[in-house]
Amino acid sequence: MLIRYADVILMLAEVNLYLGDEATAIGFLDQVRERAKLPLYDVAKTNPVYSAKYPTLKLAILHERRVELAFENQRWFDLLRFFTPDELTAYFRAKSQADFGAAQLTNFGTKDYYYPIPFNEYKLNPAGMAQNPGY
Repeated sequence: MLIRYADVILMLAEVNLYLGDEATAIGFLDQVRERAKLPLYDVAKTNPVYSAKYPTLKLAILHERRVELAFENQRWFDLLRFFTPDELTAYFRAKSQADFGAAQLTNFGTKDYYYPIPFNEYKLNPAGMAQNPGY
């Protein structure tokens, strides 16, 4: 498996954010933004459009991961790491339905945070295994 340096740097930004060291997290985020020739985070925050879309450092890091790692199958795992089931549901439902076409955002619920347990696995130990909520 290959891993990109930008992915590692953004993971470090995420870790430092969760440890409460926002200055270091911003430093790591700025490394990726600078390489991409984007304005640094403190400059981008002064842009009203950017600050309205990404009001917190957490959302800015999540957006940077989305842009930097586009088409690399990381997005869903990033969302699972960044949000609890209720937060993820609220995050999706706050989006504009017009951007998603026929896919109804109201169909997304807390059950979608987990995968269903396959029936064949359940049959191996029916007394000790319970299906995830919502399935």
